[in-house]
Amino acid sequence: MYDTTTHFVEITTGVYKNGSKQQQELVGNLFGMDKVEEYYEIYFHWYNVIHELGHALIASNLEESSNPVEEEQLVNDFAVAYWRYYGEEGKLKLLEEIVSDTLPRFTRPAAKDVVYLDYAKEKWGKEELYRFNNYGWFQFNCVSASLKKQIPLVSILQKMGGVNITEQNKERFLYIVDESMAASIIKDATNVMAKWGMKVPSVKMVYSNDLNEHMCKILPL
Repeated sequence: MYDTTTHFVEITTGVYKNGSKQQQELVGNLFGMDKVEEYYEIYFHWYNVIHELGHALIASNLEESSNPVEEEQLVNDFAVAYWRYYGEEGKLKLLEEIVSDTLPRFTRPAAKDVVYLDYAKEKWGKEELYRFNNYGWFQFNCVSASLKKQIPLVSILQKMGGVNITEQNKERFLYIVDESMAASIIKDATNVMAKWGMKVPSVKMVYSNDLNEHMCKILPL
């Protein structure tokens, strides 16, 4: 069994087939209508749920509060490093293709001389940042930057507050690509993160009909 803290976590993710036609169209314009469902499942239900788990691990392990923008980059670093350690090469390669194909389709909300992290720091907490295009541009830049890094998972866990981290043997987790894999991914990931020595909260997977709803909610027990 894994260690628990005073936190209870809900990881929420939207289900593409249940979204409104308007939301489906917005997502389709980014991912491409011919690939939208596959890209959506890989990005949100394979990759992003680990990103959200990263927030939960930071809340349970890091004693000091982190800058929210820097935390977003860190949990993307975590998600990429996690899937390099435990993922199928084919899915990780597809993730790289998704980010490469999708990022140019966002309209750049920042001036040319302003990098994505500085833009988010300036706009954090303001309505402008959380518009569909603007927050997507920020997040996909985070993922793109993380994919270019080769940071060992053990180093990232230490940055997230982990102490006495013990590196585990590599293995591959295989999942059928649909929305139901998100819950299985979280179950496997919480188990292996405990083996590494991270404090892991109790996590509940929540499915939403809102395609903009992808989040980690930290709640008291």
